[in-house]
Amino acid sequence: MHHPVTWAAPRPLWSAGGGRGLPPSILRFASDDFMEQLIACLENDPGKLGDYVAKPETWRSPQGEGQASDLIDRVPLPAPLKKSRFSTRLKTAPIVPPPVAPFTQPLKLFQPAHQRFYVVTATLACALPGMPDRKPEGAQESVGYVLRRLLPAGTNGPLVEHGFAKDAAGPRWQRLAGDDPSLLAPGEEIIGVFPLNHRDGNGLRRSLWGGMVPVARREEYLAASVANGAPSLVEGQIAALGTATAPARANSKLARLSELRMDFIEPWKAMVQSAIKAAADIRADTGDDSSDVNRQKQLRERNLQYQTQSWLLLADFWSFLGRHMTALRDAIRGQSDAGLSTAERDLFQWVQNGDPQSERDTLKNGFKPFDGSASQQPAYQSSLGNALRQLAGANETEFAANVAKLEANELLYTASQAEKSNWPGFHYLLAGIGSDGVGAANSISAIGPYSRVGSAPTPPVTANETRDTSLPLTTPPQSAGFDANILDQIAVMVGRALPNNDEAAARPMPFCAATARRYKTPITTPDCSSSALSI
Repeated sequence: MHHPVTWAAPRPLWSAGGGRGLPPSILRFASDDFMEQLIACLENDPGKLGDYVAKPETWRSPQGEGQASDLIDRVPLPAPLKKSRFSTRLKTAPIVPPPVAPFTQPLKLFQPAHQRFYVVTATLACALPGMPDRKPEGAQESVGYVLRRLLPAGTNGPLVEHGFAKDAAGPRWQRLAGDDPSLLAPGEEIIGVFPLNHRDGNGLRRSLWGGMVPVARREEYLAASVANGAPSLVEGQIAALGTATAPARANSKLARLSELRMDFIEPWKAMVQSAIKAAADIRADTGDDSSDVNRQKQLRERNLQYQTQSWLLLADFWSFLGRHMTALRDAIRGQSDAGLSTAERDLFQWVQNGDPQSERDTLKNGFKPFDGSASQQPAYQSSLGNALRQLAGANETEFAANVAKLEANELLYTASQAEKSNWPGFHYLLAGIGSDGVGAANSISAIGPYSRVGSAPTPPVTANETRDTSLPLTTPPQSAGFDANILDQIAVMVGRALPNNDEAAARPMPFCAATARRYKTPITTPDCSSSALSI
């Protein structure tokens, strides 16, 4: 049911003011703890709200500082005593507010610098017998108030309401369509309000709304122009849609780097940390089943999981190159760096660099069968570039088919001959556990191409670049204490190779990254300095 809605004076003033026909009230406070005073009044003695209703005053004849009671509970009271005192106060006749009009003096509002604070308050109710409280229904309804000004309609015209509009056309006092005060002007500013609770004489919870009166904006209101043309709200919205142009997007690399970190760098870090911990746990296991055969079985099971993760991460990295660095993608597929920039060539060379044969052998041994029989596992690739090419195929159509087949698998990878056609036909671990193929404890260690990220090339600073060199990018130690955050250097290399553009093709940045960006100095240099990694 949709009830008619009405605004009325705050409910605690109804009985004192002679009925429910009173308009909303402006409350006046003379100290900067006014919110505590207002909340305490509504909580402890709502009938005293009339003490705070604004009345005309001057500095020669002020409204009176001691007129309103201080109802803040500065010492906690037991609940029964507080309830009893509240019941007693409800029986006291409410304070009668001052007459609404006419005032013998103008109601002048002073500034916060004068220790004056004003809150406009009202009850939002359904215009039905009893006037029950009305609450906004979902996100489609909101509560606010507008500030209006009486100005002449043209030269020597009658005084009519103008609303304060603040939009692309600039601040102005806009005449209302048809001089109807119930309508909004196009672009009219709606000032926010907040809910306040109190109890009525029957102990029922009631609500009213309050909003700060922006007296400190007096100069802004006085300086605004006056527009006596009176377009309707709909006309104003249509005009705004027709003339509004989207602001130009600033050139950046942050959205694409966020994409790379979420899709590739951060999952790779987690995989490295998992492999380091798993290798340490298997090596340190001294239980009854800690034989070489059982250790080899454990690390093989882990490596099979890491291989599935590696295939998926390689696919994500290749997809990123296809979206944002097609020249580098094609260079890796064709194994030629012709036409690449210096930064792209450095990244290409790092991807192409072969892994040490000893590392490949120990990782390959980590896949060996449990019973020691001859291995029939797929070929282990010699570099990250070779692994990418194996998965990418001859073209993007073949790559899409390979990824679809990879993601269609519902069972765990076991490297058996029976399932060979269901999985990519190669092995390459971005992080894994190496061994001697038998399971000797002293041969088990976490290893992978991540261990050489710190030795990746750093492009020289060119004449039109400035670069933050505060990020330590050194060769990491080969130990269980390896810091996976060194993989951020891959993001640095990619960022330096990315072109500066408006990132229209990038995915939207995560909320937390977009928020952090607002509080940091944007990148203004053409390279990707370490400050870009603060996202």
